[in-house]
Amino acid sequence: MTFLAVDSQKSLFTIQKSQLQFEQTLVMNQANWVTKEMAYISQQYSDSGDDTNVDDDPYYITLQQQEEYLTTRQKALDTQI
Repeated sequence: MTFLAVDSQKSLFTIQKSQLQFEQTLVMNQANWVTKEMAYISQQYSDSGDDTNVDDDPYYITLQQQEEYLTTRQKALDTQI
């Protein structure tokens, strides 16, 4: 009986770890997309030749905040795994 309980607990931990790894992959993909989007916007600003600054762009600021959140979430997932 104890063996079944231990085996069930082990299976549960395996499932939880798999779920965390899947979430980690999703977060990494989102972070990669945000980074590429930020690079694209930055490139657009540098190509325009204007005196405008990318740091004043509200969308870029939102992406920076999202990148910070995703980095924090990634670290939390690394800790849990």
